[in-house]
Amino acid sequence: MSEVPEQTDYATVHADIVALLEVARRAVARSVNGLITASYWQIGRRIVECEQDGQAHAARGQQLLQRLSADLGGRFGRGFSVDNLEQMRLFYLAYPPGRISETLSRQTLEPGLPMKSETLSRSITVE
Repeated sequence: MSEVPEQTDYATVHADIVALLEVARRAVARSVNGLITASYWQIGRRIVECEQDGQAHAARGQQLLQRLSADLGGRFGRGFSVDNLEQMRLFYLAYPPGRISETLSRQTLEPGLPMKSETLSRSITVE
């Protein structure tokens, strides 16, 4: 039969685990936020590029956003309203590739480019 840890030992282990999980959750939230931001920038880029391919008529752009909204909403659920897609488009226009040196989207989402090799576990430090 194993010994029950002393209360102070347990409290220390518990506190260390709680601290580790809190740091990990914050890191995950930052990573997710960064990936979502990068994804929205890339969506905006693709919308702008599609609008500029050939004719850049406002009606064509509105039709594109309406169709994308219906198709993406049907597949992924909420978050792809025409207004949200327009915001993604405007986000890309506000921060075009020439204005930012290395986008997170380029580091993580661009096809053919390697992802950063550092793992989340290597970037977490617990005191």
